[in-house]
Amino acid sequence: KEEEKEEDDISFEEACEILGEHLQIIPNIFYKINPVINNILTITTIIIGFMIITLYILDTSVILTTHVKYSKEDNSIIHTIQEATQTDPSKYLTKITPDIDEEWIKVLKNNQITSIEPFTEHGYHGLATKWIVTFTGGYVAMIKEVGYYSYLQYKDWITWTWKDDGLIYSEYDPSKVISYHVVRLAHRREQGANEIICYYLDRLLGLYRKPPIVGRFISSKILYKNSNDLQGMLRYYLPEQLVPISIHAWVDGLETDLHLPYKIHEYLTFHYKNKTYNSRAYPAVPNYRNISGNDYKKSGDISDTLVFDALVDEHDRKLINWVKDQHGDYLIWDNGLAFSHGPEGTRGCVNDLLCGPDEWEEDSTEWTNVFETKYPHEGDPREYQLNKNINVLKNGTFGCLKICRFRKKLYLDLLDYSTNNKYDPSNSLGSQLNESLKNDYLFPIFNYNLYYVYGRYPKVHFQSDDFLTGLNNKLDKIINHIEDCITIFGYDNVISDEI
Repeated sequence: KEEEKEEDDISFEEACEILGEHLQIIPNIFYKINPVINNILTITTIIIGFMIITLYILDTSVILTTHVKYSKEDNSIIHTIQEATQTDPSKYLTKITPDIDEEWIKVLKNNQITSIEPFTEHGYHGLATKWIVTFTGGYVAMIKEVGYYSYLQYKDWITWTWKDDGLIYSEYDPSKVISYHVVRLAHRREQGANEIICYYLDRLLGLYRKPPIVGRFISSKILYKNSNDLQGMLRYYLPEQLVPISIHAWVDGLETDLHLPYKIHEYLTFHYKNKTYNSRAYPAVPNYRNISGNDYKKSGDISDTLVFDALVDEHDRKLINWVKDQHGDYLIWDNGLAFSHGPEGTRGCVNDLLCGPDEWEEDSTEWTNVFETKYPHEGDPREYQLNKNINVLKNGTFGCLKICRFRKKLYLDLLDYSTNNKYDPSNSLGSQLNESLKNDYLFPIFNYNLYYVYGRYPKVHFQSDDFLTGLNNKLDKIINHIEDCITIFGYDNVISDEI
């Protein structure tokens, strides 16, 4: 303030001049220390870059133990490449039957390998890392990695509990809800665990539509010896580790990238495009002139597959992975991304998966709109049945039509398991699957799956019992849908011996 000025006050112009003189010192100091700073920044950048690359490489490894000790008599471990004593012709799987299954399972569980090479050497590509191996006796198989472990960051990941309401609870405080989020499978390259689980479920249901698959361990010095990528090469030169793997019998003569016949969609959903219906209540069951001969079996195979996918939360077949063997039979192929959304999946998963592939859903939406327009009148006593028909067939989120025809054998087996879940839990589908999984070297197999909840960290496990309970709950939803279909179309039309 003007009245508070002292005699030694300076003007603004004088202050700027003094400040300028002092600022001239800063460039001189920076000029002297600039080379030092540049060197420090360069070295720090190199170190940080190396750490990031190393952590990325090692963070995707499947290391289980730091030091390997095993017995050569332990068949669960593939510890050496055995030289073939004779030239055995290559043996491939062409047909899946109980007898052939037993033969291959013995080989995959007990034989040693004579050769191994990355899948990419044969021009195959995909999300999962795979290898082609030959076992003693000439048996050819494929390997996938199981589970996720980090050499530098290995730890016991958090285990959370998933309850019937689909919420995630803390293992330390069961009353505390940790997350309402939809969980996601964390490591999609290591798919072997789900392949093994789905193999045992396929056999439990008597389908025999998946090739024989077993779990074993293999030395990292064998698995990564011929790796042609940086991750594999680094894993090879690290101390020897035991790597959990799934081994799949090689199926020869596959027909892949198939589009499902639309007439089978019409048949399985009671959806007959451009047909004239003579009932306002719901489409009368018409003559199936476009379904004949082998179409019935194809319809049954596809129906079984969609039910199977709904049980294991397998969404990969919404777009791809419809595969036939050389005999023209549909296989339940590639379940590496099963259980994608945790133990029970999202609330709409079962409905969505029973609608079949995405290419079916477009026509389903069109038909539903036409159907609702065709019968707009209210007050008719049959109106309730009409509305229920639409609600049963139509998924509210996607507007797709769920299948309403099912193979009698599978339905009766599922019905027994569903009833047991209520009155004899030890014989429920989840309990029986758990007993089957005990036959595998990698049991308990569900423990290998890791999930994202909040983002990329933390990764969490869910308890095996959560998956078994989730399987039973999904089964109950499927049975409820089938019973609704029976109410609408009649038992003999929905549950069929002819497919």
